[in-house]
Amino acid sequence: MEISRKALPVERATSREKGQPFCMSQYYRLMTTVRNPGKPQDQQVTLDTSSDHIVVARHNQARDRAESRFHLVSSQHI
Repeated sequence: MEISRKALPVERATSREKGQPFCMSQYYRLMTTVRNPGKPQDQQVTLDTSSDHIVVARHNQARDRAESRFHLVSSQHI
């Protein structure tokens, strides 16, 4: 995968500052960064990049990639 090899081509602005390169680090953290809700503010956490697992959570349901179906879960476990 291009992201894991850090081999994505650099994207460049097409409007205001034409040709200005974008920061590409957002793409490399896309699948390893989570937001942990908290008080007084949330925390952004970047996890280990060697994991092969992904969980998709939506409307209090989490999809188990191995079983290919959604499970109802408590928001405490998401």
